[in-house]
Amino acid sequence: MTDLWTPPDLSPEEAAAFVTPGVGLPTHAREPLLRWITNGKYDHDPFRWSVMVDFQNASRQDHGFLVQNEIRTGDAITALRKLDLKRLTYLLDYLLMLQRPVPGFRPNPPDRVEALDAILRAAGAGWRVGDRGGRWGLVAAVNTGVERVVAEVVSSADRAAALLKSAWDAAFGVTPQASHAYHDAVRAVEVYSCPLFSTKDKSATLGKDIAVIRSRPEAWSFALAGSRNSTGVEQLVSAMQLLWHSHTDRHGREDYEDVSIEAARAAVLLASTLVGWFSLGLVKRS
Repeated sequence: MTDLWTPPDLSPEEAAAFVTPGVGLPTHAREPLLRWITNGKYDHDPFRWSVMVDFQNASRQDHGFLVQNEIRTGDAITALRKLDLKRLTYLLDYLLMLQRPVPGFRPNPPDRVEALDAILRAAGAGWRVGDRGGRWGLVAAVNTGVERVVAEVVSSADRAAALLKSAWDAAFGVTPQASHAYHDAVRAVEVYSCPLFSTKDKSATLGKDIAVIRSRPEAWSFALAGSRNSTGVEQLVSAMQLLWHSHTDRHGREDYEDVSIEAARAAVLLASTLVGWFSLGLVKRS
């Protein structure tokens, strides 16, 4: 959905900022989201409350939900209004997990999944509906164009694509795991870089690959020519080195430091680009 409404008196810059996703769930989205949860039923209609009890058990937290099979929809909304935005986020993700068919089963997502995504987009939420480990779930909102590029890279069935998918889920999911995301991002690149640059080294790493290229940059060619002051191969190495040296929680580093979620997300996007270059054969021996 790209046709988002903007107030008519905004400048182009203000309009761009208006449609830029925020962080998490905005408070103004609460009521539309509660109506989505209750399927738009009238207040006096029955609502299957047992699902909320199941969520309470699955989340391993006491939300004050009493064990009942059904209650009035109006009473359900009153109870759900007491959830803070973090717990509401978890509930939405849980309900998405229950949706069938799962991603990839057919070209288009179920209407209910699309309806939630439309609410989130219109509200400027920091979440979108996406594929999380082969099921529907909430993923952090990113630029639509970037999302499409990454989706194309991870759509293949090879090992690098699987690692990138794992990294993406860990970086942009509801419960981010920065270290996991960064680790899998690097491994995804190594799936292609190690056999190409360190052919006979069974213990090759991205760091070793960088050293191989730097020792003989003229032995390699890259589809991008570079600039007057640097070749495309040098720029390629710079990108690889940025990914490798920013991996601050790598084992064996003297300056060990936890990876931030921002760094992990940047690493996943950079790794997606590198994997795309390698998988398309844009880096070759001269």
